[in-house]
Amino acid sequence: MRLEISSVEKPHLFYTIGLDTENGCAAILDKSSPIERNFAKSFIDELDNHDWAFLKLYNRVITNKKSEEFTEFETLEVDFSEYVQMIEKDGYYVTYVEIFPNAKYPSIMYKGERYYIEDEYYITHNILTTNCGLSCMVRERGGSYDWENPKSRFAILDYEKQAYTPFNEGEYYDQAFFAEVQKQLPDLAALMKKRHANLRLVYENYCKRAHLHFPVPISSIQNGKSLNSLLPPRVGRNDPCPCGSGKKYKKCCML
Repeated sequence: MRLEISSVEKPHLFYTIGLDTENGCAAILDKSSPIERNFAKSFIDELDNHDWAFLKLYNRVITNKKSEEFTEFETLEVDFSEYVQMIEKDGYYVTYVEIFPNAKYPSIMYKGERYYIEDEYYITHNILTTNCGLSCMVRERGGSYDWENPKSRFAILDYEKQAYTPFNEGEYYDQAFFAEVQKQLPDLAALMKKRHANLRLVYENYCKRAHLHFPVPISSIQNGKSLNSLLPPRVGRNDPCPCGSGKKYKKCCML
């Protein structure tokens, strides 16, 4: 996080410093001056564990708020290269926080414990759905989440119908729990619909930048045929642009 610290007596005099609140140390800013770096060191020496805990929480709250208010998803260049085969061939559900790690976890209180909801989506080209998977987990010691915890709850949400169903057909799911989710988070379906659209947009933009096309329905692939056979070769930055312009890729369609 970036801080601007001024003097009470001389408010026109201020220092700009960077803090790595996750690791409790200074973060060097590109344009910081030697005096600002020395000030940052002195400032950090005055911080105790309580101060760092507050700054860490404050930074997460601000980052989450910025993430939720962000609207220019068409400008994002997200790298899905590690996910394409899983998405298109295996029907991989992409977790929203995998792509947007600063996104906020919706949460509810249930039987005296707070549950955090992780949402995941199907964004393959051959099927358009209005469903998302929900994994509702309590926070473990150390701040982690464990879906194998017996307290965890799972369901599929059809955000258009606002209907909850089991993850797998015939599988038990806690109807009382998800009735409470609906009660405490009446706008959850609208949020899930928005997030699904955001993921589809940035994934589609990645596929266009990477010149990926899917002329054959993925569902028709049989006998373990690799998805690689359907994808064009990966284009390097200095390779000729596939569009035929004669320019290098980095000077043409990569821009």
